[in-house]
Amino acid sequence: MLRQFELARSVQLRPYNAIAFSGPIAVFLSVFLIYPLGQSGWFFAPSFNSLLHFYQT
Repeated sequence: MLRQFELARSVQLRPYNAIAFSGPIAVFLSVFLIYPLGQSGWFFAPSFNSLLHFYQT
């Protein structure tokens, strides 16, 4: 989040614009990092469980 403010200051954006542009970053982190961690337990990749399913046959 502080990096957003540094970028905003360097390109002369106002601070509320930096907060607004951090929204897509928060969505990316929640969808691609936090959600797969919750779905697959301790492993990162959600496809790991489907690979195990095919190897057990």
